[in-house]
Amino acid sequence: MITLDKSKPYFGLPVHPVGDMFPLMNPAQSSDLEKNILENGLIHPVILHEGVLVDGRNRLEVCEWRNIYKGPMSVEDWIWATNAKRRHWTDDQRLVAYVQFTAYKEQQVSVAVEKRAILAGRKGPAVWLRDGH
Repeated sequence: MITLDKSKPYFGLPVHPVGDMFPLMNPAQSSDLEKNILENGLIHPVILHEGVLVDGRNRLEVCEWRNIYKGPMSVEDWIWATNAKRRHWTDDQRLVAYVQFTAYKEQQVSVAVEKRAILAGRKGPAVWLRDGH
C-alpha cells in the first residue's frame, strides 16, 4: 500500500506518492517551461485531489508569483489589481471587497510597525504587556 508522506510538502501541499516518483525538471527545463507559460499561459492546470498535489509540481514552481511578476507591487496589490475589475461584480460587491482589502493592508502595516518596535527594543511583545511584565 502506498501512503502519503506528509513530511515532503510542496508549497505547503502534500504531494501524492505516485506523483512524487517522477523527478522534477532540471534548471534549464524549468526555465524553458517558465518562458513557455509566460508566452502562452498555463495550458495544463496544477491538479489537486482532496488537498493533495497530484500533478504539476514543475508548473507550480515556475508559476510562483515572483517568478511571473517582476514589478514593484506587493503581492496584495497585485492580487487586487488582477481581480478588482471583474465584470461580474456589482458596484456593491466591489465596494465591500475594497473595504476589506483596505482594512487588511492597514492591519499589515500595524503588525509591521509593532515588529519593528519589538526588534528595536522599544516595545516588548503584546503577551508581555498583557501579563504585566
